[in-house]
Amino acid sequence: MIAAGAAVSSCSKEPEPVVPPPTPHHTPAPAKPLAPGSTPLPGTAVAPGHPPVGNAVVKTRLAPEGVFYLLERASVMTDAGVLGYAPGTVVHMVKLEGTTARVAAEDKQEFQVASSSLTNDLDVAARVLKKDQKSQDAVRDMMTRNAAEAAKAATPPPPFDRRHP
Repeated sequence: MIAAGAAVSSCSKEPEPVVPPPTPHHTPAPAKPLAPGSTPLPGTAVAPGHPPVGNAVVKTRLAPEGVFYLLERASVMTDAGVLGYAPGTVVHMVKLEGTTARVAAEDKQEFQVASSSLTNDLDVAARVLKKDQKSQDAVRDMMTRNAAEAAKAATPPPPFDRRHP
């Protein structure tokens, strides 16, 4: 038996390297939604689109009393035609009627909207306005590209010259 053990130990096989176990890395806790009316504490992860939760404190920047911003586009029929108001447009509350609000735009035109389509939170209004501006920019860019492509396609080819083969 000793001879067999000696034969195994004298094998020319190199020992396998010892690989240390993987070191755990820190994985941050998943972002949590915030409670209404609170701001996240420094270093707190907050899920996008959700208000903070727990002991987080949020300082909401609000518009003056009676001033609101449209969260979505609004159209108003008038004797002269249709007026359109973009998201982020400033309106003034005239009367709250249940889930409907009667508002007046800066041009003094009054119209009704769902009260859920209004905000007095300045940060929300800024995000809505910026998103609409990006959308309008994308539409303008697409129309410019389409017009350029149409103009290029409408350009007649150069006349055929029979003198050159």
